[in-house]
Amino acid sequence: MTGRDHDPLSGVLKKLRSLREHSAGVAHGLDLAIHVIKDAPCDPRDAAESPACADRDSAPPPATERRERTPTMRPVLDVLRRADAPMTPSEIITACRKEGFDLRRDSVKDALNAAVDRGVVEALPNYRYRAARD
Repeated sequence: MTGRDHDPLSGVLKKLRSLREHSAGVAHGLDLAIHVIKDAPCDPRDAAESPACADRDSAPPPATERRERTPTMRPVLDVLRRADAPMTPSEIITACRKEGFDLRRDSVKDALNAAVDRGVVEALPNYRYRAARD
């Protein structure tokens, strides 16, 4: 019974080795996360193991002629405040696109629902909306 398999210390050593390997893996994962979060250059040795490093170091997408991206709510509210009559989501999208905002229908509807919940937009029959009156 004095064999190595029955020695209480050998069980502890096995657990410690396992924890050491696990913590090394966790440390490596945290290091990669720090590089991605801080936008720091990745270690070339990590690029082979981490698609995040390889993808991030590629060239940025080309700039477009449109305005810089903005949240959906602001252009929607601006269009509704300037409107002479209540508008449908399609009319709002068309007006926003004329101003350079490329908005999707789902995003506009989500923004309208949030604005109605906040009380800054009124929902009317026939899916029309208008800016709430002060």
